[in-house]
Amino acid sequence: MIADIEWQPLQARRQTSKVTMMYRIINILNDIPSDPFLRSSISSKRGSRIRYIVPYYRTDYLRHSSFTSATRLWNQLPYHLVTPPVLKRARKGWHRNKPQ
Repeated sequence: MIADIEWQPLQARRQTSKVTMMYRIINILNDIPSDPFLRSSISSKRGSRIRYIVPYYRTDYLRHSSFTSATRLWNQLPYHLVTPPVLKRARKGWHRNKPQ
């Protein structure tokens, strides 16, 4: 029946909504502050500013919370999906017009 109406499975829809909310939080498109929840990973690898540390929790309640699982999903996305096109253009322009 789900194939007849061309819906995605519930798990895929939940993952999409979590990643969409992470995008909105990171790019300040809603009123949820990212400061207490998101910490950038410190690494010299390319794209490290778009990866976040997944906190370790001892209880399953917090380990499987929405924010923790959304951070895990976000870190698995490829670079071109998590970097907004406007930011990419701004970075290219910055490198071309960098102050001396």
